[in-house]
Amino acid sequence: MWRTVTATPRPAVRTVTAAPSPRPVPTRTVTATPAVPTRTVTAAPAPARTLIAPPAPQPTVWRTVTAAPAPQPTVTVTSTATATATATATVTLTATPTPSPSPSPTSTTPAPTAPTPSPAPSPSPAPAGAPAPPRPVGFVVASYNVLGHSHTTPRGTRPSWAAGTTRIRWAIRLLRRHRVDVVGLQELQDPQWRMLRRHAREYRVFPGPRGARGPRDTDNAIAWRHTDWRLVRAHTIPIPYFHGNTRRMPVLVLRHRPTGRQAWFANFHNPASLPWLESQRRWRQQALRRQAELVRRLHRNHDFPVFVTGDMNDHHAYYCPFTRATGMTAAAGGTTTSTRCTPPRRAKIDWIFGSPGVRFHDYTTVTGPLARKTSDHPLIHAQARLPGDR
Repeated sequence: MWRTVTATPRPAVRTVTAAPSPRPVPTRTVTATPAVPTRTVTAAPAPARTLIAPPAPQPTVWRTVTAAPAPQPTVTVTSTATATATATATVTLTATPTPSPSPSPTSTTPAPTAPTPSPAPSPSPAPAGAPAPPRPVGFVVASYNVLGHSHTTPRGTRPSWAAGTTRIRWAIRLLRRHRVDVVGLQELQDPQWRMLRRHAREYRVFPGPRGARGPRDTDNAIAWRHTDWRLVRAHTIPIPYFHGNTRRMPVLVLRHRPTGRQAWFANFHNPASLPWLESQRRWRQQALRRQAELVRRLHRNHDFPVFVTGDMNDHHAYYCPFTRATGMTAAAGGTTTSTRCTPPRRAKIDWIFGSPGVRFHDYTTVTGPLARKTSDHPLIHAQARLPGDR
């Protein structure tokens, strides 16, 4: 038997033939921007080893690498490069931490297509706990026998000279003119001391005419510019004078206000051999021995430098034994060894000495018209620097 079948129409099918692709194209995400951007990649503190495999050359790209605060294990960072519409790539950075002696917190390196610049060396820091070098102290130290007030009275040895109260005002002018900071004064008798305190307010003086235990001897004193130096400790020691009679002479510690550094200062006057008196040589020798022993004791017990000023009434007879016993140097020069002593030629009987390491320069003997009518001794002074100063 025959069956009649009616065919249902089928939808039309179009066959599309794709144009052949010249080469396989990987799938990329590309965002076109008009300029080359900067990528910021966080890596380990050591310089990273970068592996980049771009499919095509691309312009040099600078990247800023900021070191992490602590080393990390191998880190793989994948970023999508943003470039022009015709070139894109996926960059993989593999950072392997390596030890470095002095890592830099932030460094800027070029992409692999450009050479890597060498970082500038950084100065080595000072070792932790190292003491700071001392601040330099430069000052003018002087010695001046001002000729005591009693010498120029009507009954004195120089009655035609101006009174001591007038001459000490001239002495103040000399101290100011030569910018003296610390001075050892000899024969500063009471009227002169009072005039000095009244007219030279920038100076402090030790000792004064009165102390806690009564009247004191001011003939041998030390004056200092109190805006730069502060008194820390002061006392007097007995030194043989004429015929072995002792005089109290000052020894004190001053602190330099700007730097805090300290130094000992001592001032002496040894007896002279005068035509109308018996020789005072034995008493000068005893005084020298006591002064040298004082300096040795100060060197043993303290780290501060020591300065000695004074009218010693001797030239080589004082310089050679004193420097050999103490190791001190004279502002006027000279050399002393264990076998030979050469005193300075310029020095007379007034002296300035300093501890080993103290440096002197510009030693000056002031003998102008004002100095000659002020005293029968010159004002001597020198620039001094403490040990360790450059």
